[in-house]
Amino acid sequence: MGVQVASLLAFAILESWIPLSALTESTERRWGAHGLLFGCAVILQNVLVRVSPLTLAASIHDSPWGLLNRPALPELARILLAIVLLDGVHYLTDRLFHAYETTWRVHAVHHSDRECDVSTSLRLHPLEVIVSQTLYVAAIVLLTPPLLAVFLSGLQTILLNVLVHANIELPPSLERTLRLLFITPGLHRIHHSTNFADQNHNFGQAFSFWDRPCGTYRAHPTSQASGVEGVEHNN
Repeated sequence: MGVQVASLLAFAILESWIPLSALTESTERRWGAHGLLFGCAVILQNVLVRVSPLTLAASIHDSPWGLLNRPALPELARILLAIVLLDGVHYLTDRLFHAYETTWRVHAVHHSDRECDVSTSLRLHPLEVIVSQTLYVAAIVLLTPPLLAVFLSGLQTILLNVLVHANIELPPSLERTLRLLFITPGLHRIHHSTNFADQNHNFGQAFSFWDRPCGTYRAHPTSQASGVEGVEHNN
């Protein structure tokens, strides 16, 4: 939680210095509403999903059933594979929320933000947080990843989730370079486009290589607008 607060504050300061665009809604109102929604989601998650990914990973590290818990795999390989596969869980989870009308209505709370800044990363329906966390801990049980991998995956998710929603623009050369491996603010803004066809692209949480072979990668938006003006089903 400390890392998330620190990253939110750091990028909030950065976007206040060099904002990509001027927001029409007051910062105080946005942060108040999004923070309250996120706080409710965290409380419900702690009540209903009563185990953290790190605690779970530590408790099952000796399980003989984990897909990655194999003596033939070097520790570094297990760590790297776990980080990649856990990010793949985030990719599939986001696609799930876009795939069906019922799940989209839950996820639409996030996409209904008409503008994007770092506080948008907190704008999540409590049910989405609970479902996402449940799928994530289920993946940990299946994979039995090293504890360090779970820690690094969580850290990566927090930092990049804040970065991609920030109201900033990376230098073009840096944006192009990072896109080869990571989801960037530019790619994620396409995911938040007012065009629903664009929203069905760039599902990756951290890595962009999930979208490429799955046919969901989009380098440029079909329109220049960002933000979502409605919450209709996007299929």
